Amino acid sequence: MLPRGSVAAGQPVLMATHDKRPFPARPTGTHVFSESSPMPDGRRLLILDDDEMVGQILLMAAQGGGCEARWCEEPEPFYEAVASWQPTHVAVDLLMPGTTGLQVLQRLAALGCTARVIVSSGLGSGELEAALAEARALGLRTAGVLPKPFSLAAVRALLQDATDTR
Repeated sequence: MLPRGSVAAGQPVLMATHDKRPFPARPTGTHVFSESSPMPDGRRLLILDDDEMVGQILLMAAQGGGCEARWCEEPEPFYEAVASWQPTHVAVDLLMPGTTGLQVLQRLAALGCTARVIVSSGLGSGELEAALAEARALGLRTAGVLPKPFSLAAVRALLQDATDTR
């Protein structure tokens, strides 16, 4: 990982460090892969996952697929970013310390989130599909499920597919 502000061979700046200072463009606990100007198609992925490796992989997959991406390890900065950053997609891990993916989905619905939801977990396909069905029942737009381990191609496919499966 490059330190903040480092640039390797003309690549975007990798910013995945904790920033505890209040900063309106990036809520505390949020990791930003790229602060570059918005992508032409405007796709933005906001990730909620407590696993740093998974968060980093999702960030790289999204950016490599032409999306802006932010990753949050904790729910509160995630909810703040949903409101302030207005992502087009959110990826939600079902197993988080202190909360569940279903609680996160309920809160997203209460916030009136319009982003397409990607449900992610290492749980079995039955649990993933049940969570996806719950998201739909709550009135959330869904993109699909992302079982762990996943491929970069699977992430990019969920971000490319414009079909609303509500």
